[in-house]
Amino acid sequence: MKYACLGNSVYDTTVITDKFPIENKKQDSSDMIECGGGNAANCAYLLASWKCDVDLMSAVGDDYYGRKIMQEYYNVQINTTYIEIKNNYNTRRCYIIANKENNTRTIISSPKKEQRKLKITPANDYDYILIDGNYIETAKELLEKNKEATIILDLEKNIEELIELGKQANYIICSEDFAENFTNLSLKNHDIKTLTECHKKLEEYFNIKNIIITLGKNGSFTKLNDYKIIPTIEVNSIDTTGAGDVFHASFAYFISHDYNIEDTIKYASIASALSTTKVGCRYKMPTLKEVLEYDQLI
Repeated sequence: MKYACLGNSVYDTTVITDKFPIENKKQDSSDMIECGGGNAANCAYLLASWKCDVDLMSAVGDDYYGRKIMQEYYNVQINTTYIEIKNNYNTRRCYIIANKENNTRTIISSPKKEQRKLKITPANDYDYILIDGNYIETAKELLEKNKEATIILDLEKNIEELIELGKQANYIICSEDFAENFTNLSLKNHDIKTLTECHKKLEEYFNIKNIIITLGKNGSFTKLNDYKIIPTIEVNSIDTTGAGDVFHASFAYFISHDYNIEDTIKYASIASALSTTKVGCRYKMPTLKEVLEYDQLI
């Protein structure tokens, strides 16, 4: 089984605070953690950690942070053939405030220039492809060359071209915010009637039923034999950064290993929840054994 992940690579600095900083005041942090991050990169890292054959298609700068990120990829044996190492380009940075007082996180990103295409030629032998919405021209080329692959699309961004790619996807995993904005329905109360109406609108537009709406700590909503919320587990959450990426990657793992859709979502939810109990995207990835042996069944 061969996987491709296309999208962002960044370098994260996470500052853990007992409360959110007050403007124009000094405040000590309880810890500070640095490591790589980025949607597609996190997906590739988890899949490689679970001993999958995975290619990452992304870009980093030929700088200190780019080299740190590349070393992380080598450590878990991600295939880096399709990663563009760019001169005169600063590897993107993210600064994350993880507030222990109410378990929220605030992300400040370095300036982002739109990058539509990588200087690579994608291979044509993938079984599963995960796309996070970056490098849209490369995404189109990748899907054109791999028409038999199973496509898992991360829909967080309301980008017209990305939404159009959704019509080629086999599975769409969208955030609650995206689902609300796209359908003009409020999902805040998570009532089944409104969620069902929302899901039906998404089904009609994308012409597939395999749509999962993630609802954070309230689980996920999808259509099985009927529409239902699949709950997640309760954990002592510290930092939710990257939890969605862990969901997407573990979803790809379990669906590609012949788990049914409900069990796939359950295990992806366990993996995602466990990831929030640690800080730093490279350090929070649960092992496959931890997910499978987790005895607090949903």
